[in-house]
Amino acid sequence: MATATLYATSTVSGACTTPNNAHGAADGTYTTDTDATSWTHRWNLSRSSIDPASLNGTQTLTIRTRKNGTGGASGTPTYTVNLYEGGSLVGQLGTTTSVTSITSQDDVFTWTPTSSGVSVDIELVTTAAGGGPSVRAAVQVDSLTWDATYTPGAIFTATASGTSTSTGSAQIRMENVATASGTSTSTGSLTALKRMGVVLTGSSTSSGSGAIRSLIQPVLTGTSTSTGSAAARVAFIPTASGTSTSTGTLAAGLRRPATMSGTSTSSGSAAVGIRLPPVSAEASSTSSGTLAASISLPTQFIGWGIPL
Repeated sequence: MATATLYATSTVSGACTTPNNAHGAADGTYTTDTDATSWTHRWNLSRSSIDPASLNGTQTLTIRTRKNGTGGASGTPTYTVNLYEGGSLVGQLGTTTSVTSITSQDDVFTWTPTSSGVSVDIELVTTAAGGGPSVRAAVQVDSLTWDATYTPGAIFTATASGTSTSTGSAQIRMENVATASGTSTSTGSLTALKRMGVVLTGSSTSSGSGAIRSLIQPVLTGTSTSTGSAAARVAFIPTASGTSTSTGTLAAGLRRPATMSGTSTSSGSAAVGIRLPPVSAEASSTSSGTLAASISLPTQFIGWGIPL
């Protein structure tokens, strides 16, 4: 479970005179309604910084308010808080709250989400204190702060167009259906535990150490170059067209039927633990260095049962 501090970022509806003053973290800038002015206003508390995420556990809302009146504000205005999830009213949080401070006060409300992935809106319904000039007082708001508890989600189907460059260390636990158009360059250490259905168009270059636990049905078009140490635990049905060059140490734990067209060159040490048929190569294939095949199985081999 993770936590994050979120704030009101936009208006949904309402009549507060200066609602943007309640956006973001508390900064001492309050909304400006005064005297006997009652108002109702609804703000959205953006969750874009944590999505995709599943809300869980107790959610905590802190509202910073004060009372204000030009004649002294001796009266006591009040407000209630309504919670909206996914645009629908869920209900009131807590009870009616009295605003007794002319400087600032923090009021805390909690709730348990009815749905984990919906938007959250907070509506304040204020009632000003009426009466003589010295009594009149309205509610003013500095901030609405949401302490969210959630479970981080996963992002699938990533698409990048143009030039993509990653420098440093990148770790991908699981990435499905990633498409890159243009030039993609990774520098440093790259680790992908599972990568499925990867399509690269243009030039792809990896420098440093590359380790791929499972690489399934990669298609490379153009020029692909790997420099340094590359280790693929399981590679299924790779297809390369054009020129493919690997320099350094290459180790493939399991490799299933491979098709290569064009020129393929491996220099250094290459070790294949298990290579399953059929394998076909067109044009020229050159390997220099040390090549070791631990097991080479016939076409009739049944029951591959190879874990990813």
